Amino acid sequence: MVSKIRIVVVVLMLCVLNNMALCGLDENSEAVKPNLLSEERGTAKMFIVDQEFVINKDTIIDSQNPLFVYPPGIIKVSKGVTLTIEGIIQSGPYKIFEGEGNIIIKNRNDIYVDWWGEDGTAIQKAINSVDSGRILLLEKQYDIQKSIKGKRGVIIQGKQSHELWTEDTGTVLNYTGKENEPVLDFRGARIFGVRDLKILGRDIASHGIITGHRGIETRAKNSTIENLVIFNCGVGVDMGETDDVFLTKVVFLHCNVGLRGTHTHVGVYDCSFIHSKRAGVEIATSSKGAFYRCLWTENNVDIMLTCNPHPGSVYAFRDCWFENCKDSIIKKAPEIKDEIGLLTWVFDECHMHSFGKSFMDFSGFGKYQSRVVFNNCQICPTTSSWDIYDPNGAVEVVYNPDNGLKKTK
Repeated sequence: MVSKIRIVVVVLMLCVLNNMALCGLDENSEAVKPNLLSEERGTAKMFIVDQEFVINKDTIIDSQNPLFVYPPGIIKVSKGVTLTIEGIIQSGPYKIFEGEGNIIIKNRNDIYVDWWGEDGTAIQKAINSVDSGRILLLEKQYDIQKSIKGKRGVIIQGKQSHELWTEDTGTVLNYTGKENEPVLDFRGARIFGVRDLKILGRDIASHGIITGHRGIETRAKNSTIENLVIFNCGVGVDMGETDDVFLTKVVFLHCNVGLRGTHTHVGVYDCSFIHSKRAGVEIATSSKGAFYRCLWTENNVDIMLTCNPHPGSVYAFRDCWFENCKDSIIKKAPEIKDEIGLLTWVFDECHMHSFGKSFMDFSGFGKYQSRVVFNNCQICPTTSSWDIYDPNGAVEVVYNPDNGLKKTK
């Protein structure tokens, strides 16, 4: 009986590709291959890098060649050169890539941002290296000095801390770049994901995430934003012209506007809008939006309309909580001069109490008949002089069951 012998082959150690053959292969070879292989694996091949390895010409590591990189191993790709990796990369979350060249990874496995470093440029390089797949960030702070451009099919995955309200725990993207630029820019990306992050904006002039924009033809579809905390941004998530975007367990804290949508079909689940300086949610022409188990508290306005919705627009709220609003739950944006109408609001089993000026302010509504329906809601008496302000008589209000509240001017 012949015993099996496993030979570990160190193929790449302090090698330099400089218009020469590697390991005895012809220099015109399209793939990098070792001159030895593991007898135990038959036709399997592997590369092991544990020192600096410089690549000076276009190189392909094909899908049959797993790549192992161990400290202090570094793969340095020279300027103008492309390294294409089709096989599996086996490495921990530490830096393994350097240089100004291009790296293309085609194995569709998870990619660590820290393979390129620890800042925003590393995140962008990781995204640029793949066609799709998960980009993994560690539980620490990444300083972002320039907007990160997302890509179709890419999921940015961090690690969320149980300490939800603290800015320095979990995976944190700390934005210190220009004003009025997004931290994460997914305009034009049809399918994407962002999960388990905290985004710390520079100030209320910065944006947290942009998923679409008016005038952009490509729209985000079937995309998810999940388990995030977004601090101190001008707009936490600006969805622009997008369809079928789902937000789950996102906390918007100290933003000017938490969630903004232009022409949006959106599902919002278990999200919180807290201390919004202008509005928790700002909606322009959405034709349908559903909010489940969401919280609005300490906002100036909870939901603000910025232009006339599409005919037949419906906004549904189920098991949501509205409290301590400084102005009103619903209000038209003060800069909008046109009258708003032709929409339906449905509140199912919601809790509403403590409002600064009015429960709901429908001044500026009037061109079309609108409807507000309360089904089994708990509405505490407001301290203001009216329950629902409707000076133009444009809104039909239905209470199921009737709780005695009146629509007054």
